[in-house]
Amino acid sequence: MKQYTLDYSRPRPKSWARGQRPNRRMRRAFRQVFPLLCGLLFGIALVGFLRMRSEVQFHYKRYQKQVIQYDSLLEAKMEADRQLNTLRTRLLER
Repeated sequence: MKQYTLDYSRPRPKSWARGQRPNRRMRRAFRQVFPLLCGLLFGIALVGFLRMRSEVQFHYKRYQKQVIQYDSLLEAKMEADRQLNTLRTRLLER
């Protein structure tokens, strides 16, 4: 006599009849890996932003130092030109 088993589980979709079973491990792994990948991408973007910001600040400070140096050199040149002009006028007056 053939033994019968009673199956009280949920009705199975038609795709199971064709041999395609749902891959529960993949779903679980996807649920675990997706937030990890999103967090990793967010972390990379944050690090890139902070690094770019620090580089911009560094270059801005360097630019300001160069502006100050240029201004002081320009002022020194103008002072030397003034002294040269006064010396020329004194020499021409004699």
